Amino acid sequence: MSRLSITLVGKASELAFREFESGVTLASFTLTIEPRGEQPPLGGRCEGYGSKVREQFELMDEGCLVGIIGSMTNGEVGALPRVRIERLEYLGKPLAQEVTA
Repeated sequence: MSRLSITLVGKASELAFREFESGVTLASFTLTIEPRGEQPPLGGRCEGYGSKVREQFELMDEGCLVGIIGSMTNGEVGALPRVRIERLEYLGKPLAQEVTA
């Protein structure tokens, strides 16, 4: 497995949080990145440990925008890439697109 340093911005979904008996916390979610043009959306599973990740995770809800700095590992063929979060920033809810008649 190779590791790649990466910075991503996208929408978070499938939010999950675990606190272990040792006191260690794990925040995880799926990040969807909307590409420009005709390409399909990209995605990956993001996981982070620690109090700073937890603080930002507590602000998040389904579909919110987040920024991530971390490292990406390629897993099994056909599986979503995994991103180990080093820094997580809650960027807010996405702006609603205006619909004109």
